[in-house]
Amino acid sequence: MKVVWLFFLLFLSGCADLSPKTRHHIWLVEMEGQVGKSVFDCKGDGKCLRYRGDSLFQGDNVLGNGNKEAAYFMPYRKYPKCRYFFEYENESGLIIRYRYEELESFACAVIL
Repeated sequence: MKVVWLFFLLFLSGCADLSPKTRHHIWLVEMEGQVGKSVFDCKGDGKCLRYRGDSLFQGDNVLGNGNKEAAYFMPYRKYPKCRYFFEYENESGLIIRYRYEELESFACAVIL
C-alpha cells in the first residue's frame, strides 16, 4: 500500500512513469515481497492473503511436492486477464514462490 501512495504522490508531482510496463513492474515487486510471508497472515485487518485486496481467491491445489498453490484473479476486469498463484508450504503456510498467467501483456499490474 505504501508503494501505491508513493507512486500516487509522484504522479501528482509529474515525476512518475505510469506506463503499463512500469505498473507491471511495481506489481512484480509487490508479489516478490510476499515470498517468505505466511499465506494466512491477516496483518490485523481481517483480510488474509486468501482475499488479497480486490483479488478473488479461486481455491487451493495440492502440488506433487506436497505444497499447496493458492490461485487468484483480479475481478475488476471484464474477464480475468490476470491470474496469479502463490505456492506455499502446507503446514506452515509460508509462501515460497509465485507465478502468474496473463492473457495480454502487462495485464498483471498495479491499478491506480
